[in-house]
Amino acid sequence: MEDIQKINGVIVSPPVPPIVDQYKNGSLIILGCGRTVWDDFNRARKIFTDCNKVYQVMVINLAFMGLEDMFRRDQVTIDHFVSLHPEYFALRTIYVKDRCRTHGRRMYPNTDYVWYFADGGTSGLFALRIAVALGYYKIIICGIPLDDQGRFFDPPGQPGDSACNSIKLEFDNFKYSLVPNYNDRIRAMSGYTKKIFGEASDKWIEKK
Repeated sequence: MEDIQKINGVIVSPPVPPIVDQYKNGSLIILGCGRTVWDDFNRARKIFTDCNKVYQVMVINLAFMGLEDMFRRDQVTIDHFVSLHPEYFALRTIYVKDRCRTHGRRMYPNTDYVWYFADGGTSGLFALRIAVALGYYKIIICGIPLDDQGRFFDPPGQPGDSACNSIKLEFDNFKYSLVPNYNDRIRAMSGYTKKIFGEASDKWIEKK
């Protein structure tokens, strides 16, 4: 029987996806669904562009719908789609078809990789665990501010539920569970995740 593996500090239960640790030289932007996501994304992309660096994109839940027009025009790639919700996998198939790898916690239709982690957490933390397990060298979090401002597609003024202390504590604990120095590979563009990991910058991108 395949044993539990600890990848860069992330505990992955069997069966462990064969894609683990395959992106050691890569850079990744993770897109959540917070209201800050598009401003965060534009600033993160500018950092990579200014430094002449290549990056990949991981989208969570419905974030891919905000990129639909750019995606169809080949102005942006979507390399990974992550969700804890089976209904979003069907929508992903409609919008981006098979042009990205899909990751879930169950073998839903159109799921490429299934991940079993020791701890629970939100979709954002699930995606971050996957990014670390994939081995990305630089990771920028966008649109996961962990505030109470709601999601980018919510009506104006409708609050969210991601500012609760238990969710913030999960992210705090995750940072300190990583192998030494790995959390220095992670940055965020807004909110509480920026407070935890620090803000991305040109200097950080260039750092070896």
